[in-house]
Amino acid sequence: MDRHGLVKAIYFNPTDEIPYNGAQADPDDPTKCVIYGHGTPGSVQDDRGSSRVWFGNNPDGLASLKEDLKKHGCTENMPVVFKSCSTGQGENSIAENFSPVWGNQTSAPDALIWWRWDQSFFGNKKYSLNPTPYAADSSGKHPDTSRPGSYRYFGRE
Repeated sequence: MDRHGLVKAIYFNPTDEIPYNGAQADPDDPTKCVIYGHGTPGSVQDDRGSSRVWFGNNPDGLASLKEDLKKHGCTENMPVVFKSCSTGQGENSIAENFSPVWGNQTSAPDALIWWRWDQSFFGNKKYSLNPTPYAADSSGKHPDTSRPGSYRYFGRE
C-alpha cells in the first residue's frame, strides 16, 4: 500500500529517485492492484532491499509474485496493472502468463516506461503522473516519441 493506504506494489529502491517518487505520485485507483518496478518481458525486479529479487516468468516466480501482491493488500478480484518496462511485450510475457495465475485481467506496457519530471512540484521536482511507454531513441537514454508503445490486456475483465 502507498502512504495513502491504497494498493500499490512499489518495487523500486527509494534511492532510484525518479521512478520511486513517480510511483508514489502516480494517481491511485482503489479498484486495481498496480505494480511498479524495473521489468523485462520475462521478469519484474524487486529492488527494495540490499539484494535484488527477480519475479521470473516461470511457475515459481509467478507464484511468488502472487503471494507478494497479497502481502501488499491486493486481492484476486482486482485486475493487475504492470507499470514496469516491457512486461507486456511479445508472446508469453510475464503479464500475459500472470493473468491465469492471478485469475483476473492484467495489463502491461509493450515498450519501455519513461518517467518525466520538472522543477515545480514536491519541493523542486514534479514526477510524471502517467508513466508512458515509448521505444528508446538511438542513444537508448531517451524516449522516441515518434514510436509510442501501448498497454496490452490479458485475461478476463
